[in-house]
Amino acid sequence: MLLGIIAVMVAVLNILFRQSYNILFFAFGQPHIWIAVVAVLGFLWIGLGTISAIGLNGAVWSATIALLLNIPPQRSINREDMAHLADQLSYVKGSTTKYRIGLGAFAVGAVAGWIFFFGQYVPGRI
Repeated sequence: MLLGIIAVMVAVLNILFRQSYNILFFAFGQPHIWIAVVAVLGFLWIGLGTISAIGLNGAVWSATIALLLNIPPQRSINREDMAHLADQLSYVKGSTTKYRIGLGAFAVGAVAGWIFFFGQYVPGRI
């Protein structure tokens, strides 16, 4: 049951991540806005764990799996050629670097959400 719910959560998060990439990055050519959106998406996704029955475990596992699914694969083709092709297709200079920054922003947003929603301050402890 838990694995099925996590699989659905991964699918939904993966769709949100990729469609925001397609719309903001490619259609509008706004990679900086996309980076901010995925950071907020990671933050709010962990926050979803506070109101859902699945809790922290489901939110963290689904965010981690979705992050791993969106890491670009290593190709045997020259990286510079692929980067140049991606820049031409997206009309954004340095698109592969900005995509990786977006992945990092998603991870940072998820960790910030974990700290914000599930962190606990205990006076007198470091």
